[in-house]
Amino acid sequence: MEDLDQIEAVAKLDGWWKLNGPEPWIHPDISGLFECAPDYLNSYDAIIMVIQKQDWKVSNEVECWILGEVNDFFKATPRQLCEALLRTTGKWIE
Repeated sequence: MEDLDQIEAVAKLDGWWKLNGPEPWIHPDISGLFECAPDYLNSYDAIIMVIQKQDWKVSNEVECWILGEVNDFFKATPRQLCEALLRTTGKWIE
């Protein structure tokens, strides 16, 4: 998956949505319009919050996927966490 596709897919899991076309982004809990969604691929703060919002089964599957790929959950990069989340939710596109 391309970076922008990953960011868009994670953003949707996080509750963000777009108006018309590529911009702007809107989140129901934050007032205003945004040029882009958070940088989930490079920010632990952003991706960890999304994983924590998922139900326990998804969170557990993310952890299991990371352990299988990286062998240490705490050494996983934000990019790896994004991939794990998208794969375990069926949003990953080869």
